[in-house]
Amino acid sequence: MQWARIKPWISVAAALVILGAAGWYACRHREDLGILWRLDALSLVEVLAGIVASLVLGGYQLNVFLRHYEVALPWHRWFGLYLVMSIANIVTPVRGGTGLAAVYLKSAYGLALGRFALMLVATQVLVSLVNAGLALAGVALSWWLEGVFCPAALVAALVVLAACLVVFAVPAAPESDRWGWRLVVKAVNGWHALTRQRALLARLLAITLAQSLTQTACYALIYRALGLDVSLAAVITIVPISIIASLIAITPAALGPYDAVLVALPVAYGLTVAQSLAALLVFRALLLIASAVLAGVFAFAVRMPAGEKPPPA
Repeated sequence: MQWARIKPWISVAAALVILGAAGWYACRHREDLGILWRLDALSLVEVLAGIVASLVLGGYQLNVFLRHYEVALPWHRWFGLYLVMSIANIVTPVRGGTGLAAVYLKSAYGLALGRFALMLVATQVLVSLVNAGLALAGVALSWWLEGVFCPAALVAALVVLAACLVVFAVPAAPESDRWGWRLVVKAVNGWHALTRQRALLARLLAITLAQSLTQTACYALIYRALGLDVSLAAVITIVPISIIASLIAITPAALGPYDAVLVALPVAYGLTVAQSLAALLVFRALLLIASAVLAGVFAFAVRMPAGEKPPPA
């Protein structure tokens, strides 16, 4: 019981250490971070528009999953749920907002927690698969067009792609009454049932690709606005790998792996640590602002529908 109480605070403490280190570095390199003053209002609006588009795509992907499980929500409700879940994930460790969304959908619409868990796993696999493919394309383009080769990006993308292909190759599991095995059987066979829906799978892959390309475009706009010379091929390599790293959400807002990729990997393409950090700060700040404002506007939608009662447990 004592460990259960301490565990969440370890994640929070880790996030505070990371923020403290970033703040210390920013104070020591104030002159290098002066490029942030190059940003103009039009550049910020362009990036904000891209971030909003990415949020809409994320919410729409959630809606596609929910409709597959016969949970039909009006647009303002699925979008509001996704926004509130996203902002809660920013401020809580281990994707606490996702857990709240699962409980809400079960209480308000009777969606089984197992189905929500399968949605989450499927999303992680599809995001990893699509972004590993994009990163490989970026590595190849950088090598071909510019003669710049990043072994770390190539290895990371290949490992993730291989892991995703293994997940697709796992055979259906036979039924069993052994303790604990029943959950594995449900998960594996549920994944198989999802992948057999080719039209659904193609739709989800298209949405995931569009969302990844939108975030990539946001960073391309930020680099351009800061006056940094980063090729499109390099951005197509860097951002997809950072998206994969963001799935490691132990700390609030996935602080750590995501930020490490977006600070360290651009160095292989000619940026300094300060320049990479500046671009990351712009994206982080605009994402937080957009998510918080939209979540506040649409929070009214995340409540029990008027006149309805929760389904029996």
